[in-house]
Amino acid sequence: MNSNLKVSEFLLVVEDDSELRDAICETLDSAGCPVHAVPSAEDALAFVRNNTCFAIVSDFRMPGMNGIQLCKQVKE
Repeated sequence: MNSNLKVSEFLLVVEDDSELRDAICETLDSAGCPVHAVPSAEDALAFVRNNTCFAIVSDFRMPGMNGIQLCKQVKE
């Protein structure tokens, strides 16, 4: 883990499959990565409005907004 990260910074995982989301988070957490996970792009946008993320790992195909659309929204 990068020791320069602030405690308030997260790696955000956006995955609509709950089992896969849990597995990704468990792996990242065991590696000491501060991770937060959400099931949709819309939830991700709500999270990034109030929190700092050093990276976002997103599923591409999700109901509603897809991963590319999410990236465009976050950039704006």
